[in-house]
Amino acid sequence: MRVFCIYKNDLLLIGTLLVLSCLPLLSEWQSFFQDPGQAEIWVNGKLQRTVTLTPDYHEEFYVQGIPGYAIIEIENGRIRLRDDNSPRQIGVHMGWISQPYEQIVNIPYKILIIIKGKEHRSVDAVSQ
Repeated sequence: MRVFCIYKNDLLLIGTLLVLSCLPLLSEWQSFFQDPGQAEIWVNGKLQRTVTLTPDYHEEFYVQGIPGYAIIEIENGRIRLRDDNSPRQIGVHMGWISQPYEQIVNIPYKILIIIKGKEHRSVDAVSQ
């Protein structure tokens, strides 16, 4: 019969490793829940407009440079594709977005709406 004993130094080592492994998550946690600030609207691979997402602000505008029509709505720090005449309305059904790195994609008209978050370094942890 085996008996396992955990010593005081073993607990200290396990605790230190747990704390060190959680440090990178804390920095990402802050950048994910920060105030997004800006949304980029891309049409046909070109940046058409950058809008600021602030509370108590409302705007609607038509997207230019597409064969049909699409209306984008900004309200209270969030953005959505309100209406378009694409066949399946997938971009419209995606609804409101407000968090960093969320996006709305409309494939027929090549519209992409991205909420920008905190800029990261060009080299990630895997590449280092």
